[in-house]
Amino acid sequence: MSDNINAIEIRGLTKSFRGLYALDGLDMTVHVGAIYGFIGENGSGKSTTEKLICGHLVPDSGKIRLFGKQYNNPGVRVRVGALIENAGCFPNSSIYQNLMMQAINLGLENRDEEIRRVLKIVRMEDNAKLKFKKCSLGMKQRVGIAMALLGDPALLILDEPISRTKLLLTGNFSRVEETEGGHIRIFDLTEPEEIPSVRKRKHGCLFCFHYEYVKKAYKYQLSICMPFN
Repeated sequence: MSDNINAIEIRGLTKSFRGLYALDGLDMTVHVGAIYGFIGENGSGKSTTEKLICGHLVPDSGKIRLFGKQYNNPGVRVRVGALIENAGCFPNSSIYQNLMMQAINLGLENRDEEIRRVLKIVRMEDNAKLKFKKCSLGMKQRVGIAMALLGDPALLILDEPISRTKLLLTGNFSRVEETEGGHIRIFDLTEPEEIPSVRKRKHGCLFCFHYEYVKKAYKYQLSICMPFN
């Protein structure tokens, strides 16, 4: 991959809902190998930005490029892993079956081995046969993270991972952050108290969606980008 290609390039991105703008002229650049966190209060546009990057929403205007290509390019889409709001699993299928369907959708080889790898990361290897509808809320979040990790994506986007995965924080979540290979991690953080969890990471940066959070980010010596003019 060329050193000049960024993982994410967003220019002039806007998105409105019934006349109210969630995003209005967002410019954002994420370099390959970076760890980024979005921080801001509820309704400030964090999840909307993530959904637009993942192709779950269609922008009103603006451009999104991933690894130098249009964000909806099929070759790019399979390089993105994401957990936004919920895992989107089939309730009557087992955890393993849901992961297998996603592995097939991604065109992965060695699917069984890959499924067992991600289940081990989220400590769910003993629950592979359990139907998704029988899972607790915490288990469902773990399955969602496992699904996002399938195929070792080049770009991983997790929506509020800290508040949704308390049980993973002391071990597996940090292992996800430290995965080698120059891959990109984007985290959606709602509360200022969550900032220390991403401090002192290589190329770490927060995109602050609200000015209240700027001084908190400075306290923990993180780079800051204000996405709006």
